Amino acid sequence: MPSFGASEFARSNLALGAATVGPVVSDSVDTPTIETFAPLLETLFRVRNGPGNDQIDLRLVELRPLGRQPHAPRVEPFALEFAGPADPALEQRIYALEHGTLGAIEIFLVPIGLDPAGGLRYEAIFN
Repeated sequence: MPSFGASEFARSNLALGAATVGPVVSDSVDTPTIETFAPLLETLFRVRNGPGNDQIDLRLVELRPLGRQPHAPRVEPFALEFAGPADPALEQRIYALEHGTLGAIEIFLVPIGLDPAGGLRYEAIFN
């Protein structure tokens, strides 16, 4: 499989028409997997480039395998769901997130609806 830098990987997924792009990462995480995020379930990720440059905390609330894809660039795609505050709402785009254990990572987040706690839910698909 060819090796991509973070920006090349993002552009290649965008060129393929991916609804969500993953991963666009820093040097701290080259190719995250669902196992990368499993120990981080129910922990906070800080969005560094939110609306008005606000710092917003998102809680990782769900990890979902999307089924094995033997001929795809990512053989085992997965989805992450984050819960965040109702205000400010994040629009669909790439955000710089920071986590105390994982470090810095850029993820394409898509708002997907309301969180039962009254905030908003966001999804990131790593395909």
